Amino acid sequence: MLSKARHIELAVALMLALLLFAFSPPTEPRIRWIGMTMQLVGIGTVIWGIAETRSFFGRIGFTTKLLLWVRRRLGYRGKTNTGFGRGQLSITAKGRGHHTKRASSADAPLDERVRVLEQNLTLVSNRIESVEKQIEAEVRDRDSAIAREKGERLRHEVAIHQKIEDAATGGVHISAIGAVYLFLGVILGSTSPELSNWLL
Repeated sequence: MLSKARHIELAVALMLALLLFAFSPPTEPRIRWIGMTMQLVGIGTVIWGIAETRSFFGRIGFTTKLLLWVRRRLGYRGKTNTGFGRGQLSITAKGRGHHTKRASSADAPLDERVRVLEQNLTLVSNRIESVEKQIEAEVRDRDSAIAREKGERLRHEVAIHQKIEDAATGGVHISAIGAVYLFLGVILGSTSPELSNWLL
């Protein structure tokens, strides 16, 4: 895509070439024809500017829109396409392990009861450690997901801001060039007899 400065340079070069051609020699038909040409170039440039602005929003172009309108008017429906597909479903399940604790009978000796309590304490401690690790992993995963989401939202926000700016001003310089062409074209086309008499 050409830059704004390049658009202006090309527009000014074409305008100067048309004006030089119109006034060498300055005959009435030549000035009128160049005026009409400049009007057509101006209208085309304004249409181009509008199309540029529409493209920033992902809208279809005038040519495509015109073809769709003609097809609708002529009753053309196009081909019917039928497709078949195949897919695969996978299910992932995640669960926690089940830990059993040991129990001792009420009439067991004290040494046996202390040993069972120590084993149960070890099981509980292991379960707590396992849950802590799982929570830490989930927190890390969520933190990294939030950071990725934040970065992605920031990129989208910058892109939307740029799109709004381009939409507001993107096609304006092209349309302004078209307005200058129209202005000069109307002057040349409507005052061609006077200009040719005045310059001869």
